[in-house]
Amino acid sequence: MWITVFLFCGFLLFSLLISHAKGATQEASTLGMSIFDVYVPVAEITSHSALVTWSTSSPASSQVFYDETFHVTPAEYGSCTDFESSLIRNHGIFLEGLEANKTYHFRVQSTANMGGIDITCYSDDYTFDTLYDGSIGGGGGGGGSSDRIFLAEYMNPPGTFGRDVSLRAYDGICTLIIPKGTVGKTPEGWALSYIILKLLQPEDEKPPSPQVGGLASRIYRLKPDGVTFSPAVTIYLLYKENEIPSGFGEGDLRIGYWDKGQGKWVVLEGCKVDAEKNAVAAPLSHFSYYALLAVTPAPLEPTLSRTGDTVVSPVEKEEKKPEESLPAVTPKVSDTVNQSPPTSATAGAFESVVQERKRGILETALIPFLTGFLAVMCILGIILILLRIRKIF
Repeated sequence: MWITVFLFCGFLLFSLLISHAKGATQEASTLGMSIFDVYVPVAEITSHSALVTWSTSSPASSQVFYDETFHVTPAEYGSCTDFESSLIRNHGIFLEGLEANKTYHFRVQSTANMGGIDITCYSDDYTFDTLYDGSIGGGGGGGGSSDRIFLAEYMNPPGTFGRDVSLRAYDGICTLIIPKGTVGKTPEGWALSYIILKLLQPEDEKPPSPQVGGLASRIYRLKPDGVTFSPAVTIYLLYKENEIPSGFGEGDLRIGYWDKGQGKWVVLEGCKVDAEKNAVAAPLSHFSYYALLAVTPAPLEPTLSRTGDTVVSPVEKEEKKPEESLPAVTPKVSDTVNQSPPTSATAGAFESVVQERKRGILETALIPFLTGFLAVMCILGIILILLRIRKIF
């Protein structure tokens, strides 16, 4: 009888251990913290700084490790930012003191406290390129390289960009920002397969300068000819203040393209000047020659609210097209760095996670005890069986 009791209890304990093990496995898969949406906005990259942003599944701290070479773990990187102890979900940290025209590797790291236990996660290795220094770019620039960028890896299905893409000329001055979902077509209606973004050299054929105002940058040739985008992509041009024509200011800068049919420079609608970053952005729906133009402001239009196009000879205003949304060039850093306190719903959800974690820890602590108890009962059962056999013989 005792043998039967011991074996029955052992079976029950074994079943209980199996159920606890399954529960612990399921719990671990739901309580872990993850890092996602690691991103360096192209508008926030300069020759000596960059903004790194990312998100975490739980409120966590922020830190970035970076270097000019790849490393397996964050601790191996040569530089890191100060540890930000604020527990937030959307993170943003500036890297400063970088070298111009360099490729940097980086990993982000966040730590969250869950149920009294610190959980640290770090991302994969990512890279970004700093811009050329402001002292570079006025000369020949390395023989006039024509950058042909193939797009197959960025498109899904063919012709439609499957993710946000930033394409930059080799001098770092001209950038195309193409949002996810944009459709690129050739004049024949085929899916766009490549883009050429070329800085024209002195020996290259180029359109004449405007007679009024003038050029505030070098000219860039975007190919293939006749390519169209829906919705419009964003062209982003940096400028140097000492290259603005005499008598004009930063607020007079516009991005224009050469209309070969009319033989005129045409100002793009929707140009936005960012004087802090020395940059001008505008929506672009087709390819041509592009450059920064200095134009005369409209007579009755206030300087601070000037967003339209100004017509000067031989620069003419582009025919007004249906409104197309301009992709955001600069993220709202305040939204990512200054995270608002968690809502009551979020706090309640996090508290329930903590309670579940504590319960899991308590149950996990019982497993060694139950295992030992099961072993003792099995040994006793074996001893009783041996005693019974000895009596029989």
